[in-house]
Amino acid sequence: MKCFYLKYSPLTVCRWCLLMCFLVCAFQLQAELHFNCQAGFSHEPYSGQLPQPGGITFTSEATGGFTNVSWDFGDDKFSSEATQTVTHFYSESGTYEVCLTIWDGGDCNSMFCEEVTVNLNNGSCGLDDCVYPGDVNRDGVANLYDLIPLSGGIGATGPYRPNATLDFAPQQAEDWDLSTPDGINYKHLDCDGNGIVETEDFLAIQRNYSAIEDPIDVFESDGPEVYLEFETDTVYVDQNNIPDQVTIKAGIYMGDEAAPIEDLHGMAMALSYDSTFVSTQGIHFDYNNNSFMGNAGIALPYSRKIGSEQQIDLGVARLNRRTARGYGRVATVSFIIIGDLIDSRSSNQNTGVDFAVPIKSIKLVDGIGEEIEVAIRKLPAKVTFVKRVLTSTNDPLLDAKVAIFPNPAQSQLFIQLDGLQGESAQLFDSMGKQKHVFPLNSNRNKLDIQELPSGLYTLGILTEEGMVSKRFVKN
Repeated sequence: MKCFYLKYSPLTVCRWCLLMCFLVCAFQLQAELHFNCQAGFSHEPYSGQLPQPGGITFTSEATGGFTNVSWDFGDDKFSSEATQTVTHFYSESGTYEVCLTIWDGGDCNSMFCEEVTVNLNNGSCGLDDCVYPGDVNRDGVANLYDLIPLSGGIGATGPYRPNATLDFAPQQAEDWDLSTPDGINYKHLDCDGNGIVETEDFLAIQRNYSAIEDPIDVFESDGPEVYLEFETDTVYVDQNNIPDQVTIKAGIYMGDEAAPIEDLHGMAMALSYDSTFVSTQGIHFDYNNNSFMGNAGIALPYSRKIGSEQQIDLGVARLNRRTARGYGRVATVSFIIIGDLIDSRSSNQNTGVDFAVPIKSIKLVDGIGEEIEVAIRKLPAKVTFVKRVLTSTNDPLLDAKVAIFPNPAQSQLFIQLDGLQGESAQLFDSMGKQKHVFPLNSNRNKLDIQELPSGLYTLGILTEEGMVSKRFVKN
């Protein structure tokens, strides 16, 4: 369009006509500069190969010679994809203002915005099909029972999960060609959605963890026995010198020579304890690398303390579904007991205070995903703390009946009792803090001190005739 020709004298043209002429010309010039540079888009729910809730496909309807594209999806997520269609997955329901901006670095610059409503509840995703990161066995929660099937799939690969997160929310995923022996598709094992089952997927279990809630209702069966047993059943505390802390240790045992555990893939259990006895950081789980379940390269151990539930969950699973057969001690649980509580709850000499740790829940799984039947002791593992006057007698005759060797020691220390009945040996560090209590079951007792730091230690050896103190050096 061209401006009209003023064939009349300017004196005969009113001012508003002149103004309209210039406005029309300016509009024409602007239109020519921005011709075919206009942003726009349409949108619809994602309906591709994985119809995941929250998926929206945007189709660009922008025109012009633009060279740059920016999508703002309204949830603090952006994209610079220049393709005609762009799919974005929202993690929460809501209404989002989506904007498309196009430009070319010159005169072309256009933005188009529109509100988009997302409703995650309208999708077809349900508990039976979607991945809930951490819920590997599909029981609705993430806990140590999920460690067992996860460990069996380490190293497997399959389709990745689009827009995957570790949030415990339904996430649609394409089925893999692999399933566990009990029928769980491997997409549930790939917790982080990167297409590989690996130990890093366990992070989703940790993040979304819930305490094991599966109380034991049958304690006796024909299966092998699984039990917790403290290394000593009685700890004697010096009434005149109550220690700040007392460390007691219990072993987790499975089966025995006559009835070993067969075809074991993994184990998980929950232990209950009185949290008022135990210091804040006072529970430690140590897997026994020499156990029949294999070393840390073959077995994956884990523990989780849930203070609010007065519970600690423990688990060990063999990797790649390789199973084990055997028996014996597979792990150690250490409890650091607060000394003042022993003192306050046992006001009189020779009165005992019990600390019991029952097995609350337990599951053993074999190589095909079936639960192994085991026997559980009805009476829980227990230690009794007894206050006594344990000051050394300084009796040279009694002292001569007790010997320790070698001194210095490295990994083992022996206590030899000559005609004496021993009760226990309490180990103290150079600061006088009690580190461990060893039971004395014979005239010659072997103590495992391999894990002790180097330094000077004192043994308080309690016998039927009194207390004998012996010092030794750990190299």
